[in-house]
Formats: sequence, C-alpha cells, structure tokens
Amino acid sequence: MEILLGGMGPCHKPAEPTEKDKTVPHEVARLASGIVNSNVVILTGPPAAGKTTVARLVAANAGRPTVHLTTDLFYRSIRTGFVLPFLPEAQRQNEVVIEAIVGTVATFARGGYDVVVDGIVGPWFLPPFRQIAERHQLTLFYIVLRPVSALR
Repeated sequence: MEILLGGMGPCHKPAEPTEKDKTVPHEVARLASGIVNSNVVILTGPPAAGKTTVARLVAANAGRPTVHLTTDLFYRSIRTGFVLPFLPEAQRQNEVVIEAIVGTVATFARGGYDVVVDGIVGPWFLPPFRQIAERHQLTLFYIVLRPVSALR
C-alpha cells in the first residue's frame, strides 16, 4: 500500500524489522538529535467522511514517527457542562478545545513527531495552527475530505 499526501512523500506500510533495523532507526536518531522539521496534517470534513479511517492509515503507514490525534477525544473529555460543538453557545468551549489540541500538536511536533489531526476543524480555527507552524518551523497541511454521495 502506498499513500501520497501533498508534499509529505510516499508513506509505506512498514516491513517486519530485520536484526539491523532493531538497533537505532534513522528517525529515532533524528528525534534524539533535536532536529525538528515535523509535518502537521489536519484532516477534516463532514461527519462520516472517513477522517479517522484515513488518518489512522496515514499515521500507521508513515515512514517517520507519527502521532494520530483525534479531536473527538478532547471533546469527549468534557464530562460536565458539555455543549454540542455546532451550537452558537459552544463558541468558548470550542476555542478552549482547539487551544488544547494546538498545545498537544505543538508538544508532539517539537518532539520530532509528525502529527495527523482528524476532526471537524473549520478554517476559522486555523490561525493558532498557523502560529505554531511558524513559531516551530513546522509544515502544515489542511486537507478536506469531501465524499461524493452514492445517491446522485
């Protein structure tokens, strides 16, 4: 399986490690060196577009250390006082959740990991992602999945 993602190059399903591979892989050495040039991919789209499935495949088949971060986990963490994110009164909640997601993305990316974020992330929430990309010299991708209806 090969997945091509705008500018990130091919990602291949990892082969079984050989004895030589079990020593110190190149990417682990890159992480240890402190060289950070991580990619952040925001994969968004409408509900049931396949965001999580695609993000899981991209992260699992990446050729570099990669984290799959799903925004749903952040929303589900709110146990009391949760407001459905599409309601106008959820604006402040959504801003806080995005701030937490951006902070988590920044931490992983600064650590040398590529990060694949999946969730409904509207373009109005991109400025904080752009700021961390600039600040930490990360490459940022914003991909919108738009499934075609089978009922056409």
